[in-house]
Amino acid sequence: MSPEFEQLVGRAVSDKDFRDKLLADPEAAAKGAGIRLSDAELKQLKEGIERVKRSMSTADIDKFFGVASSRWYGS
Repeated sequence: MSPEFEQLVGRAVSDKDFRDKLLADPEAAAKGAGIRLSDAELKQLKEGIERVKRSMSTADIDKFFGVASSRWYGS
């Protein structure tokens, strides 16, 4: 996993607005944030988001990331 991919994941955990954009359009969200991903990383990201969206509601996703954010960043 590249540092850029890790940056994207970290921002998705801590920034709800970015996470919402990422869930709606991963490629545009990454580009808009100036995060350059390889084709393989972009494919992995899109596939992962689709799996999450199939198994969790938006409220569940927000709840999960809220808990994760407070654990990782102490907010």
